[in-house]
Amino acid sequence: MLTLPRIASLFASHGTAYYGGEAISQTAHALQCAQVTHYMDMAARCLRAV
Repeated sequence: MLTLPRIASLFASHGTAYYGGEAISQTAHALQCAQVTHYMDMAARCLRAV
């Protein structure tokens, strides 16, 4: 099971590596995914409110 300390450890040891050969780090990619997910959730909430 992934715990928060284990996730932090993984990012500390692997987060600066490039994501799939792209010019972006694993950490930056994860943060971008989290941001997109947040915005998509907010948009879905807005649509349900109408």
